[in-house]
Order: sequence, then structure tokens, then C-alpha cells
Amino acid sequence: MKKLLIILMFMVFGCKDKEPEKVITKEPAKVVNPFGYEDAFLMMESEKLMLLSIIKKIPQDTLRLVLREYLKANPEYLDGLGMNKADNLDTISQKYHISKFKIASIIFSYKYEMLTKEEIEESAIESYQDDNPE
Repeated sequence: MKKLLIILMFMVFGCKDKEPEKVITKEPAKVVNPFGYEDAFLMMESEKLMLLSIIKKIPQDTLRLVLREYLKANPEYLDGLGMNKADNLDTISQKYHISKFKIASIIFSYKYEMLTKEEIEESAIESYQDDNPE
């Protein structure tokens, strides 16, 4: 019994002084964002997407996926630079089984036909300033 008590005392007091080892990793933890910038951008324009979905007779979720693919391939559009390439229309067309013509029509309508009031006002102000330099 004394041997058992001595062993228990060594275990309790012997382990008490030691701290657990700290694991140090050299790589920082990666933050996973389930929504990319494209998704956030499209979420802000939900009314625009709903209307375009009705006009083009395409489900809204499919429309959102198509536009997200396009915006991922053309990040310049998100910056407002407008220097987009239409090179990826074939890829999007094949991926979603929608004709290239329909994809082009959707993107054109989204970018150029569905302007917000603010975009129209900004365009008018810019054209006025260009026509009337001080």
C-alpha cells in the first residue's frame, strides 16, 4: 500500500511542475471566406439580378453563377476600370450549358443596359464636364 501511495505522490507532484509543450507553427492560419468579392458585389445588386433574370428568362441562381464566373475572370470590372476581356465566354458557356450568344447577352445587359440612377447621373456629369471645360 505504501508503494502505491508513493507512486501516486510521484505522479501527482512530478507532473505538476511540467507545463505542456507549446506547439509553434510557422505558417499563419488561413482565413477562408465563403463569399468572394464577386459574391458580395452581386449581393448588393440583387434587384438588378432579379430583373435581368426575368428579362432573359433564366433562373436567378444560374444568372448569379454565370456573372460570378465572369467577374472572377475579369476582376477589373469590380475596380470600375471597364477593361474586360470576353475570352472566357466559351468556358462559361460550356460549364453552364448555355449558348455563347445567351452568355454574351446576359453580360452585355448586366454591364451596359442596367445602369443605376447614380451611374446615369455620374455619366451625365462627366459628359457635361468634358463638353464644358473651365
